[in-house]
Amino acid sequence: MSKQVFSINFFREWGDEPGECSYRTFFLERKNRDIMKRQHRQVLFSGIITAIGISLHNFPEGMGVFFGSVKGLQVGLNLALAIALHNIPKGIAIALPVYFATER
Repeated sequence: MSKQVFSINFFREWGDEPGECSYRTFFLERKNRDIMKRQHRQVLFSGIITAIGISLHNFPEGMGVFFGSVKGLQVGLNLALAIALHNIPKGIAIALPVYFATER
């Protein structure tokens, strides 16, 4: 069963005519825009920090596979397989918070 709320406005406010907004509506919309801008900046900052962290983490792995391959093909393949297996839980750890943050 859904609950419906009915309200009656007995006092007119400035901008109650159709097509105009009241002071209250104007400031609420402005406040919501400010909150959304702040959240957008926080998400962008988190994304940049995450990208930098992943890059710093993956660069030595790539160098390790490269130098392992220079040493020998068997060493390079084994190292690449080990790093690929290592990246599976890392990818899950990165993806799960994003999944749960967007699920509503």
